[in-house]
Amino acid sequence: MLISCGMAVSACANGHAQRQATLDPPYIAPLGAMPAPDLSRDAWWSGFRDPTLDDLIWRGLQQNLSIREARERVIAADALARSAGAVVSGDASAGLTRADEAGSPPVNERRLDVGASWLLDFFGRARSERESSRQSAEARRADADNAALAFLSQIAVAYIDLRFYETSVRLKSQDLASRRKTLDQTEALVRLGNATELDLSQARALMNTTQSEIPVLEARAQAQRNRIATLLAVPAGTLSLAAAGEQPGPRDGIPSKIATDLVRSRPDVRSAEHGYAAAVARIGVAEAELYPSIRLGGTISAGNTAGVDTSGWSFGPTLTVPIFNRGQLYANVDVAESSAREAHLAWQRSVLEAVEEVETALYALRKYDAASRAAAAAVEEYTKSLDLSRALAERGNITTLDLIDVERQISGARETLAEARRQVALQYVFLNTALGAGHAAARPGATAEAGIAPPAN
Repeated sequence: MLISCGMAVSACANGHAQRQATLDPPYIAPLGAMPAPDLSRDAWWSGFRDPTLDDLIWRGLQQNLSIREARERVIAADALARSAGAVVSGDASAGLTRADEAGSPPVNERRLDVGASWLLDFFGRARSERESSRQSAEARRADADNAALAFLSQIAVAYIDLRFYETSVRLKSQDLASRRKTLDQTEALVRLGNATELDLSQARALMNTTQSEIPVLEARAQAQRNRIATLLAVPAGTLSLAAAGEQPGPRDGIPSKIATDLVRSRPDVRSAEHGYAAAVARIGVAEAELYPSIRLGGTISAGNTAGVDTSGWSFGPTLTVPIFNRGQLYANVDVAESSAREAHLAWQRSVLEAVEEVETALYALRKYDAASRAAAAAVEEYTKSLDLSRALAERGNITTLDLIDVERQISGARETLAEARRQVALQYVFLNTALGAGHAAARPGATAEAGIAPPAN
C-alpha cells in the first residue's frame, strides 16, 4: 500500500529565516510499527556459504579501483566543505628593500603588514554556502557507498555466471559422453541390421553439435574470470579459481515479504536527497546576493625607512550594495530555485526506481525458485527415461532416433535447471543490492564488523 512520507530538508535563506521544502515521495509502508533495520553492514553474500566468493569480496573491497576513486572524491568534498562559507580572511606580508641613488647614501626600508577582514553574515550567505558544501560532501559519501554496492553486485554476478558456464561445460561433457555411447550403440545396431545409416548419421551429427558447444561455453567462462580479475584490480588472465562442485545459491531460504521502506537507506537515494538539500541551500546563497554585504577590516603596519618610523593602522567597515546588476541576481535566484525543483524530482524518481527494483527482484526470486524445484524434478524423471530408453534400444524395441530424442530432452532439462539456479542466485543478488544491503562494508575498518574474514594465506 502506497503512503506519502513527509521529509523536510531545510537550508538558510535570507535574514534569520529558514527555507523549508517538503518531500512527498511514495513509499511502501514498512511491516509493523518497528523502524526498518539497518542493512548497510549486512554481509548478505554469506548466505551463499561459498568461501571462494567471500574471499573475492574481501579482496575486492580493499582493491577495487572504482571504490578507491570514490573515496578520493569524498576526501576532496570534505576539504571543500571545510573551506566553504568562510567569514574571516587575512594575510600578512613583510619586505626589506634598499635604494641607491647617485650622490646619495643608500636607503633601507623594512616593512611588515598584517590585515584581516570579517564578513557580517546578516543575510545567511556564508551559512548557506557551508550547508550546501556539507550536503554535497554527504552526497559524495553516499556515492562512495553506491560504488561499493555496485562492486558487490558486479563481483557476485560475475562469480554466479562463471559457475553457471562451468556447470554448462560439465553438463555438455556429460552429454557428449552419453552421445558417444549412443553412437557406439547405433554402430553396433547397424552392423546387426537393426538400424539404418540415417540413424547413424543422426547420432554422429548430435555428437558433433554437442562437441562444438563446449568451446563456446569455455570462452564465456574465461570472460567471467577476466571480469573478476579486473574488479579485483589485477590483470586479466592472472586470476586462478578452482572449479566449484555446484552452482552457488542462497542457503537460508527465500523471503516471502520485504519492507520496501528499506530503500530509504539506499546510497543512490541518500545521494539524491543530499543533492536536493544542497540545491535548496544554494537558493539561500543566491538570495543573499540581493542584499548588501558588510565586511569589517583592519590592517596594522610596522615599518622603518631610513631610520624613520612609518608604522600605522587602519580599521573600518566596507559596505557593498548590489545596484546595477540586480536583474542578473534575480535570474540567479530563479536558476537556483529551478535547480532545486529538478533535484527534488530526481530524488522522487530515485525512490520510485528503488521500489520497482525491490519488488521486481523479490517476485522474480520466488518464481525462479519454484522453477528451479520443478526443473530438478524434471531432470530426475528424464534420467530414468534415458536409462529405460537405452535398454529398449538395445533390444530393438525403439529406434535410435527415439533414443536421440530422449537425450535431447534430458539435455534441455539439465540446461533449464542450471539456468533456473543461476537466476535464483542472480535475483538474490539483485534483491539485496536493490535494498542497499552491505554497502558500508567498503568503509575503512568496516570489513571486520560486517563479518568478512581476510583470505587465508
